[in-house]
Amino acid sequence: MEGLFYNYGEFEQHLADLRSPDRETCRKAARTLGEMGPKAAPAVPALLGLLKDKTNPGGFIAGDAHAAIVSIGVPLAADIPAVAGVLKDGDPRVRQDALHLLGNLAYKHTSDDALERMVPEVIGMLASADYATQSAAINFLRWLGPHAAPASAALAALLTHTEPSLRWQAAEALGLIGPAAKHVIPALAAAMADPDPKVRAHTAAALKSLKGKETK
Repeated sequence: MEGLFYNYGEFEQHLADLRSPDRETCRKAARTLGEMGPKAAPAVPALLGLLKDKTNPGGFIAGDAHAAIVSIGVPLAADIPAVAGVLKDGDPRVRQDALHLLGNLAYKHTSDDALERMVPEVIGMLASADYATQSAAINFLRWLGPHAAPASAALAALLTHTEPSLRWQAAEALGLIGPAAKHVIPALAAAMADPDPKVRAHTAAALKSLKGKETK
């Protein structure tokens, strides 16, 4: 689909259809814009707005908008304020959707400077009282690898969380950051005494990554 030419009138119609009160028309427009790839970049702000949609049972509209944004690739440098706004939405489901979106974008566009500039916004979400939000935030950071180094201390703080899965996810993310997170080695060393074997395994792997040698 990437090589196809889309005229301006056709694009404008799809953009207008995103505002349609008919859910199927809206969903079809989102899917079509996603198929256009980077050529549909001007539609990203409108698609981001659909992540906040509260009217669709099952979140299908938000899901289609999410998939479209990932396919388009998002020129995030121009849309950081819009993404940051979604991250601050009062609905935890919307915040989680935005974090999952960032995670998928980070997976595909790890070297994007604009994604790195989202790290400060996401660091604050690691301290959320909501497990799903914290997990989604870690997932975004893990895909950034070394580019997520500013989040190292906040991730290390999760190594003592009451939820084992968050502890091992944090350890895994630190391992993917690598030597840039060397200052949290003491916290990882302490986590080697964790009662959960999966946490200890991910912690050992993280220490190996940070130190560049085998950790017993």
